[in-house]
Amino acid sequence: MDTDIAPASPAEAEWVAAQRRWAHGWRMRVLHAIPLAYLLYVVGAVHTYSRGAAAIAGYAILAAFAACWLLAPLLLSTPGAQFTLGRPAPSWRFWIFYAILVALFVAELPFGRAPAFVMAVFITVATVVRLRSRATPVVAVLALAALLVPVAIPSWHESIGSSFGTVTPVAIPIVALVTFFFLQVVEGNRALTEARAELARLAAENERIRIARDLHDLLGHSLTSITVKAGLAGRLGPADPLPTSAPPSPTIATSRSPVNSPPGGNCCGPLVSPPTCPGLSTLSTQLTRNCSAGPCGKGSPTSSGTRTPVPAPSGSPRPA
Repeated sequence: MDTDIAPASPAEAEWVAAQRRWAHGWRMRVLHAIPLAYLLYVVGAVHTYSRGAAAIAGYAILAAFAACWLLAPLLLSTPGAQFTLGRPAPSWRFWIFYAILVALFVAELPFGRAPAFVMAVFITVATVVRLRSRATPVVAVLALAALLVPVAIPSWHESIGSSFGTVTPVAIPIVALVTFFFLQVVEGNRALTEARAELARLAAENERIRIARDLHDLLGHSLTSITVKAGLAGRLGPADPLPTSAPPSPTIATSRSPVNSPPGGNCCGPLVSPPTCPGLSTLSTQLTRNCSAGPCGKGSPTSSGTRTPVPAPSGSPRPA
């Protein structure tokens, strides 16, 4: 059966089109690139805390991090799947990408100091996309690191208050929750789309079965009637005082062939187990015998195939 079924209504067609628009193409790429605006905060920190070659190195590391993030959907996608929609890529691809992001984040810390922990937000998103609810320990570690590491390095001159004031320790768990619920919604929409397609496929299959059953019943009835009537006409033909044609034996053979030997092997189609329908083969003979013995016949057949005239009642004139 075809799984490519047209939507059942214009509203459903519009809904499916909207899902496809936002799940693929440039809209998804733009949505993936929007968080990069937060890296401007790190650019300002590099400009503040670094000079000369150190600043250039900080900008280069930040640019490499942004490039890796933009290329993630292409590097991690498989045929029919996208990293940003929550369908996991092969494990080795993801963990290589993840290790590169972590390495760039750690390398940026000396140049951006505490504000560089904004890059941990992107690592949080990647972790939740891959691990779902199992990402909770990683998210907790990143949030605590954003709060305590700046305080632990004396040269950065940070306190708990100033470290918390960067909002990064709070942003990391919030972004993790938002990403998790976003993925749940995406997966729910995908499951709903697949369920709609399956319902449409089953409806089309049921309609095909109904049409086939109706055609089978109609053709079976028509061919049975043709077979019985043609056989009866062939048997009564020699006794007809006004013969009009030869016995229609080709018609009988043609009409019996699809009834007694249909594609399913029996006259009731492939859903019924009996291999033959013996009643059809004897119905014509029985009707002929009954008619020959009754008022419709002109006599009974003899062994030679001719019919013996029925004696006329007494007192009736005999034919010359």
